Amino acid sequence: MIILLRFHLERADVTLKNQNESGYLLLEAVFSITLLFSILFTFIPMNYQILKEYKDLEIKREVALELSNQLKLSSDNTTIRKNIITKDSYEITYTFNQQNNILEGCATWIDTKEIIQDICFYYPNQ
Repeated sequence: MIILLRFHLERADVTLKNQNESGYLLLEAVFSITLLFSILFTFIPMNYQILKEYKDLEIKREVALELSNQLKLSSDNTTIRKNIITKDSYEITYTFNQQNNILEGCATWIDTKEIIQDICFYYPNQ
């Protein structure tokens, strides 16, 4: 009888242990899913924002290069010019103006955040 009683107690401990492990596994799964969603909801918008900023910088570099090239080519021209060029679905307006002995070249466009951006370069005119 003592042996049977002892076996019965050990059996109850095993059952309690399995129930506790089941709760622990559920808690671990909830924590893992929460961590996964936290990471996803943080990094996906951050990655999207970084890509938008990268696109804005890429357009700004291309506009600055094109403006510099056009400014050097039109240094002998003294008239006011206005060019509109579409590049990668961005409408870029180039404006050239002569002031005294300085040629001013400006470019204006709307970036991915719907903000009007402009950049101006100045070139001495001989």
